[in-house]
Amino acid sequence: MAAWVERYRPQRLKDVAGNPGAVEALTSWIEGWKDGVPEKRAVLLYGPAGTGKTSVAHAMAKDLGYDSIELNASDTRTKGVIDKIVGAASSLATLDPAKGRKVLILDEVDGIHGKWDHGGLAALKGWVKESHHPMVLIANDPWKLPKEFRALTLMIDFKRIDQRTVVRVLKEICSKEGIETDEKALKVLASIANGDLRSGINALPAMEGGKKRLDLKDLDLLTLRDTELKIFDTIGRIFKTENCDRAREAVRDSGEDPETVLKWVVENLPLEYEDPKDLAEAFRWASRADIYLGRIMRRQDWGLMSYAIDAMSAGVALAKGRRYRRFVRYQYP
Repeated sequence: MAAWVERYRPQRLKDVAGNPGAVEALTSWIEGWKDGVPEKRAVLLYGPAGTGKTSVAHAMAKDLGYDSIELNASDTRTKGVIDKIVGAASSLATLDPAKGRKVLILDEVDGIHGKWDHGGLAALKGWVKESHHPMVLIANDPWKLPKEFRALTLMIDFKRIDQRTVVRVLKEICSKEGIETDEKALKVLASIANGDLRSGINALPAMEGGKKRLDLKDLDLLTLRDTELKIFDTIGRIFKTENCDRAREAVRDSGEDPETVLKWVVENLPLEYEDPKDLAEAFRWASRADIYLGRIMRRQDWGLMSYAIDAMSAGVALAKGRRYRRFVRYQYP
């Protein structure tokens, strides 16, 4: 069964919640393509996670009847891949003449960096200058991108979604799911989400727990599940990526102490890595992280912590020879 955030993803621009100014700016830009190729061939949608940037891009393409081609953060994005996928898509006509144009959507372009994505950003910069089709680039932190790259795009800022809008969307979803709601509980949940609509929607099933009514006491369950959801996301990001920086960021964004993250990594490695060679190499890096943590505790040398984090994140992530795309139900240590 699809996750609620996917089930209720807006299919049209009119269904998008929040950021009306940003949606209007994006619509104005795409309208300019009807008169030819505009000065800015790409837009850069930026802002916090869960504010609808990717959803808006896909909804816009559906509204216009355009094909959409997406390259997201889980895909390798080296120069060769960018040239092959983005280059072909941006220079060739769509297979369906009735659709006219394609929309190229590249998520988390601020994450195209490091050894694994070598040359990817430079290649993308070249295609942004030459694309014959609209390009929608998405970033959480656009300031990680070079100034000259940003200057090639029309930058559109997505703000955190206001609490009233989050409450309205959550109430609509609960109504469609046949769940009675306490307005106060939804307001507290919206406050916890802090403008991240995706986080609020993902939390609903955790609150609901099979019940048909949500009220304030269900927030206790949410508090217990919040840490669980974060750590599941952290180890999933480490196991699924093939990029050093993204793996490190997963640990730093988790809010968990590295010792806890390492326990989860060690417990779930045999479930994720199927190839014995990959598993052995990953455990070698995990054991190295454990050694660093042990030395930190014995010597109180906290300068070693960065090495421990690198080993349990980037070391484990790059230990695999290929990405495992199947779904894995992670377990508690």
